[in-house]
Amino acid sequence: MSLASKLRDIICVDINKRGVIGELCEATTSKYGVNPLLLVCETLADVIQRHRADVIFISFGFATPPKYVQETDGVTGAIFLARALKRLGVTTALIIDERTDLIRVTEESLRTVGLKPVFTRGCPLSVRSLRNAWVPILTLRTAYPLTRCDLTEIFDNLPPSAIVFVEKAGHNYLGVYHSMKGIDISQYHSHIEEVINVARTYDTITISVGDGGNEVGMGVIEDTIRRVVPYGNTCRCPCGGGIAASSVVDYLITSVISNVGAYAMELLLLKLLGKLNYAHTVGDEILCLKSAVSNGAVDGITGASKVMVDGLPQGAYEELLYRVLDVVT
Repeated sequence: MSLASKLRDIICVDINKRGVIGELCEATTSKYGVNPLLLVCETLADVIQRHRADVIFISFGFATPPKYVQETDGVTGAIFLARALKRLGVTTALIIDERTDLIRVTEESLRTVGLKPVFTRGCPLSVRSLRNAWVPILTLRTAYPLTRCDLTEIFDNLPPSAIVFVEKAGHNYLGVYHSMKGIDISQYHSHIEEVINVARTYDTITISVGDGGNEVGMGVIEDTIRRVVPYGNTCRCPCGGGIAASSVVDYLITSVISNVGAYAMELLLLKLLGKLNYAHTVGDEILCLKSAVSNGAVDGITGASKVMVDGLPQGAYEELLYRVLDVVT
C-alpha cells in the first residue's frame, strides 16, 4: 500500500463516531478516480517546484454554538500548513472572518508557532515585505455580501497560485451557513464563496479540507452529504435547505477531523518535496491548540473550553496525530 493510501485510511477512520466520514471519503475518491490527498499534494508540489507558487492563501474559521466562537478544529491545521509553506519559501496569507474572537485566536496561534501576524486593515502588503516570518491576516466582513477589502485588488496585489480552505464554514444553496446541528450561523461568517468566484478568474487552484459537509467546497459531494449527514438535506432553521454546502472547489479532501486531514496533507507534501524536516511535531500541535483554547477557542462538538477537537479529548487526539506521523516517518 502506498504512503498516500495509508494516510488516507487513517484520516477516514470514524474515530469520533459521527458515522459519516466513511461514505464521504468514498464519495470524494469516486469523484476524482484517485486518492484526493495524493492529487492535492502532487498538484501543490508541482506549482511549488515550478516556482509558480509565489503566494498561497489559507482560509479557516467556524463559529460554533452555543458561544458562537471559533472552534478548535481548523486552527492548527491552517496555522501549521502556513508555517510549512513559509519554510518552503512560499509567501502565505491568511483569510479569516472579521470577528474579534477569531482574530485573537489567529494572531496568538501564529505567535505560538514562531510566526508574526500582520493585521491588514486594507489591501495586503507587497510580496517582498512578507518574506521570512511575517504572515498577513486579511479579514472579510461577516453577514454581508460585500467584503471589506475589494477581492480583485487583493488578488492583483498578491496573486495566489492556490487557496486552501481548512474547516471553513460554507453556505447551502440558499446562501445560509449552518452548524452541524442544523442551526443558522450566517451572521458570524463572511461570504467566503466570493473568494472562490474571484479565484476562478485568476486561474487560482482551490482546495478544501472538510469533515462534516457544511464546509466550503463540499458541494463536490453534495448529493452524498444530503443523503448521509444528519441535517444534510433538511436543517432546523427556517430556510429548510439543509446544511450541505453548495460551493465547489477544484480539489476536496475529506477527513474525520479537518485538522488531521491538513496534517496528513502537510506531511505528504513535504515528503514529496524532500523537506519532511519542515513538518511540525505532535508536541507543537498541542502547544498551539492550548494557545487557541486559552484565547477563546472551543470544541466544535461539545462547545467546551478544553483542549479537545471535534469531541476527541487531548489524549485520543494526540494518538490519532501520532498514527499519521508514524506512517510518514
